[in-house]
Amino acid sequence: MATLNIVESATTPLASLSRSQALTANRIQDIDLTGASAIPDSTTNQLLNVAWVRAQLAGIYIVSDQVVTIKSNSSGSPDDTLVLAANVPVHWYPARYHTKPFATADVTKLYVTNASGQPANITGYVADDATP
Repeated sequence: MATLNIVESATTPLASLSRSQALTANRIQDIDLTGASAIPDSTTNQLLNVAWVRAQLAGIYIVSDQVVTIKSNSSGSPDDTLVLAANVPVHWYPARYHTKPFATADVTKLYVTNASGQPANITGYVADDATP
């Protein structure tokens, strides 16, 4: 078993709050498109080989330093489309109030488009209970 720990925090001049959620799963897939592997500007539908069964998704955390669009399963008729704002992470796990990203179908692959004007460094993790 593997653990993905997602930490959320908020700070004001008077106080700070922090909460962490440990997600246990059979597998954690690493998304590391940084440095030499960053998605170049003007890239359309670059394939990202990551896959999971939606019913087995234990959690996801993904962030990009540029605005990018991520499509699931097809570059032309995707099951889901997620637009990542620059430096705003998307994270989800079952206890979150937010909508589950990529919830329409099992994910067999992702396609990333970057039209931001700069290379996009994308990092993240997908925790799932894939059958070994």
